[in-house]
Amino acid sequence: GSGVAVHVSEDGSAGAILADAAQLQSALLNLVINARDAMPDGGAIKIAARAVRAPGDDALPELADGDYAAISVIDNGTGMSPDVLARVAEPFFTTKQLGKGTGLGVSMVHGFTHQSGGGLKIESEPGKGTAMTLFLPRITEMAAEAETQSGAVGDTDSA
Repeated sequence: GSGVAVHVSEDGSAGAILADAAQLQSALLNLVINARDAMPDGGAIKIAARAVRAPGDDALPELADGDYAAISVIDNGTGMSPDVLARVAEPFFTTKQLGKGTGLGVSMVHGFTHQSGGGLKIESEPGKGTAMTLFLPRITEMAAEAETQSGAVGDTDSA
């Protein structure tokens, strides 16, 4: 929308991930729409991608040991209170007006990340915005080589 700037940054380390491309696209679209809606007077959305290792300071504690791509959607919108933050991933929970949202967007993103072997980290503060970070397993060089040798495909579009 007008008044909303979108910035994309990627440090080159994220690499390839093993996840369904259509579900990833849908997840990111949901998060960007939520970010836009959280900025009724305009603002900025940043989409950033980087590699992280679990366990590690940048990773979710519940992630299995391994390499992950952390893809963040960050806004400088209204933010969420602790009460809303605690419920935001519940199916059908929404703070939007009737007819403006189903309450399934963040729940779907949460389910997708976990189904893909990763996780979702949500950070928010009223008046300061929200950061939602998807952690998705990366395809390492060894895994990519093994897939190539076995004839497997690196994406799961056909699954």
